[in-house]
Amino acid sequence: MGSHIDNFPCPLANQDSRRHEILLTRLRIDHSQLTHAHIFSQPSPLSCHHCRLDHPLTIKHIFECPSLTPLRSRLHLPHTLNANLSPKPPPLQNIITYLRSADFLSRIQPPLRQAYSPRVANSLLNQIKKK
Repeated sequence: MGSHIDNFPCPLANQDSRRHEILLTRLRIDHSQLTHAHIFSQPSPLSCHHCRLDHPLTIKHIFECPSLTPLRSRLHLPHTLNANLSPKPPPLQNIITYLRSADFLSRIQPPLRQAYSPRVANSLLNQIKKK
C-alpha cells in the first residue's frame, strides 16, 4: 500500500516535542492529512504541486520529487524517503525546514485545533454511527 518504513524504533523517535513525534510517525507510516484527505472529502488524491506529475501524492514522493532536488541538496538531505527516515537520519530540523519550505509541513500536520474541517469531522462521525 504505502511506502511505510521499517526499523522501529529509530533515532528520530523520542523527540522532546510531541508534535515532532507525531510528524515523524506520520512520515514513517505514509499516512497524513495531505496524502489521505481524499478518502473523506475529495474526489481524487492530490498530486504534487511542484512537479505536477499525474499520480497520487505520497510521503515517498514528497522526499523524492525531482523538482525539489535543489532544496534537498541545499539542506543536505538525502534524495530518498528511506535515507531521510533511516536509523542514521539527517538532523530533524533539516527535515522540518524542508517540509516547511516545500509547503508540506502544515498540510501533513495541521495545527492541533484544526486537525479536521467540520465537513471531514461530520463525515467521520457519520461513518462511525453507521457501524
